[in-house]
Amino acid sequence: MNAILLAGATWLHLLATVTVIGLYLVMFWAVTPAVMAAPERAGVLVETYRRTKPLVLGSWLIFVVTGIGLMLLNPSYLGIGRFENTWSILMLVKHLVVLAMILMTGFTDVCPAIGMMRPLETALVRDDSTRLQAVLRTLHTREGITMALGALVLLLTAAATVS
Repeated sequence: MNAILLAGATWLHLLATVTVIGLYLVMFWAVTPAVMAAPERAGVLVETYRRTKPLVLGSWLIFVVTGIGLMLLNPSYLGIGRFENTWSILMLVKHLVVLAMILMTGFTDVCPAIGMMRPLETALVRDDSTRLQAVLRTLHTREGITMALGALVLLLTAAATVS
């Protein structure tokens, strides 16, 4: 039974990871550049982020909950603040990167006060093409940073797995 629970938690953790990283990968490489080439379609970008927001938030919740559980069950886990093996050090770095990635998610689309959707919608409503292009460039940069952080999380996970 423990093996089934561990496999299920690992699967959910990986699914949540792939969901968030995959979303930002697609947005960075395909959707945002397509909208930058045709700014009149920026409404599609706003709608895409609006529709994916629950998916991202749910994935982060699953990622954090399963990640804590998997960490506590790992035999290499020595306790809070104990970094006496390679795995613990890699997990510390990974968790700092995950925190940065969560913050970038807020800076991109989740948090209305600091996210890019409100400025994007404002530029659309005001039909301000100069502001719209600037917002799109900033959004694209933030998506790229989030995607790069996600790739680093995967690298640190792989390194911790073989340590």
